[in-house]
Amino acid sequence: VNAAMAMAGQRVGGVAAATGTPTTATITSVTNTGALMNHSPMLQLELLVMFRGVPTPVSLSEVVQLHHLAKAQRGAPLSVKVGDTPQDLWIDWDNS
Repeated sequence: VNAAMAMAGQRVGGVAAATGTPTTATITSVTNTGALMNHSPMLQLELLVMFRGVPTPVSLSEVVQLHHLAKAQRGAPLSVKVGDTPQDLWIDWDNS
């Protein structure tokens, strides 16, 4: 995954952050991609997102700031916002 793809994901997440519906997700898998952006690792996250009351699997690459890495563990609950589709997702790391 390159920086342009990561930035594209952040722009989509920005829409969900502003207008999305708050819900929860659970991390089912975490893989370090080996990529870094501003010294923060990009992780491949597999999530189970509650989308309109239905647990929905979502896969995404996410740059995770160093001070949030401890939260990126299998089984961890996350506060998220979703847009029109479960892939239109923003993770609220500060409140997770």
